[in-house]
Amino acid sequence: MINTKKNTFELFGFDYLIDDEYNAWLIEINASPSMEPGTKITQEMTSQVMEDTMKVMVDWYPIRHKKKRAVQTGGFKCICSNGKPYH
Repeated sequence: MINTKKNTFELFGFDYLIDDEYNAWLIEINASPSMEPGTKITQEMTSQVMEDTMKVMVDWYPIRHKKKRAVQTGGFKCICSNGKPYH
């Protein structure tokens, strides 16, 4: 059981492999992945994830449902809301 606190969130890291036939293989899921910019690629990725996370948490999450479609969320897209698919 994971204890949750109001007004908090957790970022999960999904590690996957794409084979030569473009099949995606899930390797592992990390709770609280490292956001250390160790290489040029991870530096670009981590800075973009942090920026987009703030867009979701500050700009998208607090507003009413009808206006959410107009808010920019970077690379994130809401696919489920209250246990139902989000359209």
